[in-house]
Amino acid sequence: MAESTVRVEPTAPAAGNILSGGVIVNNSNTPTTFLTIPAGRTWKGDISVSAANGVTVATDGNTSVVTAGAGVVPTAGTILAAALSKRDTGSGQVVMTDVFVVAPSANAVTLQVVNNIAASTYTGAATATGQLL
Repeated sequence: MAESTVRVEPTAPAAGNILSGGVIVNNSNTPTTFLTIPAGRTWKGDISVSAANGVTVATDGNTSVVTAGAGVVPTAGTILAAALSKRDTGSGQVVMTDVFVVAPSANAVTLQVVNNIAASTYTGAATATGQLL
């Protein structure tokens, strides 16, 4: 009896399920929302975060991507990705793949970028590219 192989190609997500966002934050350490996950949905994707620190005083900077919102999984404030930039040394970047974030049925939740310092020469940036499952 001859064996046969069946190749199954992955299907593309429906356009309405593609969810991506990004933001650049200069001179601020206020949490900034850049992706909103609808209530009752799970988002799966990749997160990239970068930090650029031109501060010449003895300050190291970091930029983090965190979860926010009631009932979010992982818990609100959880750092999903972070990049470090030593003072006056250029930039750092981190990419995390296959990240899952779950919104409860009661409310939407967000991903936020947070810089640890607010300086005119400090920039943090983040992108998230993924899909709703």
